Amino acid sequence: MYCNLPSTRETANFNPCLARCLQFPRTPGTSSGSTFPAVLIARSSITTNHPSPQNSSGDAAVRAIALALVRVGQYDRAVQLSQNITDPYGLYEIVVAFTDAGEFERALDVAQTIADENANARALGDLALALTEVGEFERALQIAQLFANEQQRLVMVRQITVALVKAGKVERALQVAQTFNDKISTVYT
Repeated sequence: MYCNLPSTRETANFNPCLARCLQFPRTPGTSSGSTFPAVLIARSSITTNHPSPQNSSGDAAVRAIALALVRVGQYDRAVQLSQNITDPYGLYEIVVAFTDAGEFERALDVAQTIADENANARALGDLALALTEVGEFERALQIAQLFANEQQRLVMVRQITVALVKAGKVERALQVAQTFNDKISTVYT
């Protein structure tokens, strides 16, 4: 069953073919369907544009739907749809949405598909910092190792070390600092 999208100016930029993935049965085991609320969210988000030259109206529509799917808890569908996004900052938005939802592994999966080094670093950095906020320091350190740029990696390790100290994990912070001491000091001198 297809979504019933009115042909108004509000939905002029919305791709109805993509909306089909948002049609779900009301309850498991029934065949009657309803338009998923993500359609409404996607309609309101469709006009958001990024300055990225890779952005296209197709990317914007797919990004909006993937973001809506994350917001309503349809994480697997959002990951699947994000594979069609070519705009690195559109993918970054998906990473942020997954991170905000506490879906850190899915956020990492999407972050690792970002080819643009700056967008990738932003995504990994936001994810690592979010992990420190929930006390997942070791996972944050693992993610810091994924930075392509050595300087960015060391800056992130330093931020995680500071978060460890603030959390009262001074011994672990000292271990991390000793491991990276020589490299970190060259970044800040």
